[in-house]
Amino acid sequence: PDQFSAFKKLLGKNYTVEDVKIEKGKLLDKSYEAAILVSPIKKLELYERYALEEFLMSSKGLILALDSIQGNPQNGVASPVQTGMEDFLEKNSITISKDLIYDMSSSIISVPGNAGGFMFSTSLRYPFFPQIINFNHDHPITQNLDVMNVIYVSPINVKTADNKTDDKINYTSLVWSSDRTGLQSSPYDVSIERKYTDKDFNNPGQTIALLVEGVFTTSLQEALEGYEDSFKKGGEGKLVLISDGDFVKDNYISSGDNAGLIMNAVDYLAADPELTTLRGKESSFHPIVTNDRRLENFLKYSSMVIPLALILICGLFIRWYISNRRINL
Repeated sequence: PDQFSAFKKLLGKNYTVEDVKIEKGKLLDKSYEAAILVSPIKKLELYERYALEEFLMSSKGLILALDSIQGNPQNGVASPVQTGMEDFLEKNSITISKDLIYDMSSSIISVPGNAGGFMFSTSLRYPFFPQIINFNHDHPITQNLDVMNVIYVSPINVKTADNKTDDKINYTSLVWSSDRTGLQSSPYDVSIERKYTDKDFNNPGQTIALLVEGVFTTSLQEALEGYEDSFKKGGEGKLVLISDGDFVKDNYISSGDNAGLIMNAVDYLAADPELTTLRGKESSFHPIVTNDRRLENFLKYSSMVIPLALILICGLFIRWYISNRRINL
């Protein structure tokens, strides 16, 4: 089933959207302004990878929303994913780590339970579903975003400390995790029951969305068969790399500013900054975010206790009123 129907519907309001199957020996049509690859279900073939590289290096825009690791909170198991784009990214000084981010700032999930034959659900924060609140507000893609939710996300790293390998290519961090972030290496423990200490959150500010602009280099040493006449060693383009593909699927795209990030990225790559500005003005979701566990517990339990207390008080008042009325009669 199509898991991106809502995303394509959103894009279709301003752009012509087409699903494209990359065929061997063929390149992507240069009449497109941008191409988007989200969560490939299997590792790309070399000709598929080169078609994307060649499109990017033809002064076009490319969005890669790639899962590095996939997991399951119920059984606590996670495993790495190979997309086929790793060599190209590494050739251009970028890697998506095989570490897994867990964050104190995280989404709340419902966990089903059973007690004495009665089904119930418990709401709790799951650190492997980070709730992102750190955005580069100096850049058009992320200047108006407040919060987004991602799932099993990994750090994006650039080889050089100054985020710049040379004058031909530039790297701009767009989105990063909170100051209370930890990294989980293989073997992964992503179980719901996992316990954490403050010392576990010792890797703050991990980049999960990166803009790369400049002259890219192909990862291929020589032309593939059928591409001899079109082989391109390098060229200028714009790449938006996001280390999660689930966030634009139908189940998650309406969460926070998830749609805002991907739509703003498309606007930027299609050279339409006015749309980015207008869309940012529509944002109205401003969450209360805290990394203070005591405050979080207070808010959590007070939200349950206060309504119950009000119901009890109202019940007692009604009972007193009825009793008093009977006496007066």
